[in-house]
Amino acid sequence: MIKTLHQTVELLRNQVKRLEMTIPRLERHEHELFNKCVEALEQSDELSKARARMYAEECAEVRKLLKTTIACKLALEQALLRLETVESPQDLTVEGVTVAQVLSALRKRLATIIPEISYNIGLAEKKLTSLIAETVKPPFKSNEAEKLLKQAEEQAEEEMKSKPEIP
Repeated sequence: MIKTLHQTVELLRNQVKRLEMTIPRLERHEHELFNKCVEALEQSDELSKARARMYAEECAEVRKLLKTTIACKLALEQALLRLETVESPQDLTVEGVTVAQVLSALRKRLATIIPEISYNIGLAEKKLTSLIAETVKPPFKSNEAEKLLKQAEEQAEEEMKSKPEIP
């Protein structure tokens, strides 16, 4: 359990570092676009105004990406803090489920922005959920679960009856 947890934490730390490297690049790009927009507005012709509008729209898009990237980095750091405090299987149950949900949301948010980081967060999420499943053995003998399994079995049996017999 401890080894897999440390691997997951290390994988997530690497993703935080990668996000930290991405943020300054986005900030530089946003700054360049903003400056180009200002320069274009300083000229009075219609073509320059259209160019300024284009730079402004692109700048707004980069700002959205930047905001999302920063928010994801902060959330990932918080998730890491929670995982680093795990000392027992009970802690893993409480914190791990929350962190897995956070990772799932971050993975989806980053999928179109930074696919590689999204993929690695997905790997960490899978490691964590399998670790939780191994550590915490939920009671699979609840009445509702038994009913559902029985209904599924009966339905499968009915479907099999409609198939021709194997000679």
